[in-house]
Amino acid sequence: MFSKAYAEDTKRSEVLHSRVEKTLGDMGISSDSHVIICGDPANTHWNAVMFWVLEAQGCNSSLSKCTVQYYDGGVQRWQQEGGKIEQNETKPSPTTFKAIIGTKRRATINEMINVLTDIKKANIIDVRTEGEYVGTDIRALRAVTYRGAINIDYAKNFDTKTYRMHPLSDLDLLYRGVPEDSRIITYCQTGQRASYTYLY
Repeated sequence: MFSKAYAEDTKRSEVLHSRVEKTLGDMGISSDSHVIICGDPANTHWNAVMFWVLEAQGCNSSLSKCTVQYYDGGVQRWQQEGGKIEQNETKPSPTTFKAIIGTKRRATINEMINVLTDIKKANIIDVRTEGEYVGTDIRALRAVTYRGAINIDYAKNFDTKTYRMHPLSDLDLLYRGVPEDSRIITYCQTGQRASYTYLY
């Protein structure tokens, strides 16, 4: 996912390692925890941001013992499939989380410049709507897209009624034009939609 490390507008940049470390530690998440991300399915793009943040901090990499998974469908799916919900209040015990730098889970502005000037190879996926991509739906200061970017609206990844992600076989067809062995950079406007596409 493309992260504007030089501008902390969304407060999600991984340059804020110390703040993220403290927040995760206060939540009881340590450097060797197994974390499952879930939430309201209707806010699936927001839930995905947390998954990306944890991977950007080193989880699911050879550099860290921390692992993270994304539970599609949220609490609703859990209950529908017979899962139980505890009503007791839980108070996590603060622990220590140490962020690992160097997972390459983000694209810096310098990398983007290198990609756009053909110094470095990568496939850019613009996950915004077609209108945003072509400039008829302007939601920022100006209408813009990156040269050579492939437009695949993030909403094509899931059922718009249930918010459940489509089967992998369907997603494989959707992204069949994107080489699997290439460096892939997803982007949108604020990072939420790009995070969801990042899940695939």
